[in-house]
Amino acid sequence: MTISGFMRIPQWDDEGYLPSHLGDRRLAASHPPYLVHLQDVVERLGISNRRQEILRGFLDFRAALHQAGLTTGIQLINGSFVNDKMSQEGKEPCDIDVVTLFDVPQGTTQADLLREFPGLFGEGSSSNKEQFHVDSYFVTMNSGNLWYTTKAATFWNNLWHHTEDGREKGFLAVDLAGTEDQIARQMLVEMAEEKGHDE
Repeated sequence: MTISGFMRIPQWDDEGYLPSHLGDRRLAASHPPYLVHLQDVVERLGISNRRQEILRGFLDFRAALHQAGLTTGIQLINGSFVNDKMSQEGKEPCDIDVVTLFDVPQGTTQADLLREFPGLFGEGSSSNKEQFHVDSYFVTMNSGNLWYTTKAATFWNNLWHHTEDGREKGFLAVDLAGTEDQIARQMLVEMAEEKGHDE
């Protein structure tokens, strides 16, 4: 699957949120999720030690998914990690919220994945939070049930396009494929080394 339409992460608004739309509301490309490169996520959002720790966990989470055979799909990213809570409220994010929309690998079933990787694929799995700092959810795209996929995608878009008090905001998406992961890991190593030199 070839994915196109990548963009840079938009700037936060005055309240520390990603914008709810970019330009003409009538155009689908103006609305979230904003498809971005994994390196951009590291560069733009890895701005503190805590955020870099969460990103390392997120990359480990992606590696576990790749090891389970999941390489085709999209990951939606949301939560305080994509917001500027630090400058607004003085709070660091505690994790990263991720919905993985994926194709079940050929020759494998959802039941196989649940049986072989029970800790990884549990909805909102506490083990993923503890091990990877990821609040994780999953949606299968090749289940053969188009209505289920449509409803699931619409649910997450509606939920994440608004704050709890109803304010519109944006969120991000990255390709599930592992083509950028090694570069992202190296960026985190270099960021940690630079900080060590500065201290």
